Amino acid sequence: MITLENEELLVEISSKGAELQKIYNKKEGFDYLWNGNPEYWGSHAPNLFPIIGRLNEYKYKKGDAVYELPQHGFAKDMDFEAIKESDEKAVFALKNNEQSAEMYPYEFTLAIEYMLIGSLLSISYKIENHSDERMPFSIGGHPAFNVPLNGSGSYEDYTITISPKEEVKYFESNPVPYRSGNRKVLREMQEGAMQMNHETFRDGLIIIDEPKLDTITLSGPEKHGVTLNVSDFPYLCLWTKE
Repeated sequence: MITLENEELLVEISSKGAELQKIYNKKEGFDYLWNGNPEYWGSHAPNLFPIIGRLNEYKYKKGDAVYELPQHGFAKDMDFEAIKESDEKAVFALKNNEQSAEMYPYEFTLAIEYMLIGSLLSISYKIENHSDERMPFSIGGHPAFNVPLNGSGSYEDYTITISPKEEVKYFESNPVPYRSGNRKVLREMQEGAMQMNHETFRDGLIIIDEPKLDTITLSGPEKHGVTLNVSDFPYLCLWTKE
């Protein structure tokens, strides 16, 4: 386990999957990140590579060969090497190996950098293709946040807001979790804000197709909240355990 720490935050990262285990507010004494209770969802914030989501029958074809990939890829289940480490910064790397080649026949290096800047945690991904051909991949994060934050309020007291405040469209799932290709307006979000409730997520995940989004914020009845800068990502998925 590697720990990053400054006056604001204490962050713990596991070498397995280079996965965040804790984002702890030192002044207020609480963890923003989900605790990984396996009764509900046994992860904290897995890194998704080389796919996001699930393949039909978990299989794909390259040339005449058929390969199998688990949901959200394999990086989350593999041990990364910590190649740089300081009090406020750590870089983890995963290179192709015999196990990855059985699922994904490409040579690559995936590097994930975590850096603390005050109350900001910066996460950067860098993928290098060492193969002699084009290498298809997806990359993304799957952080889970505690609601309520610091025990303040209830689930329904929390709001998701986006910037800029535009009409948001998402992919219809049919069947879940596969996208049908149809896009629908997320009517629960009015003027860039959506009140949290379990009914919204009854049908599963909400994959928002809005590449113009800059930030998304989870906020509660008190001062605590989480804001993600998503401007580098074309898709944003909202999900809670059904």
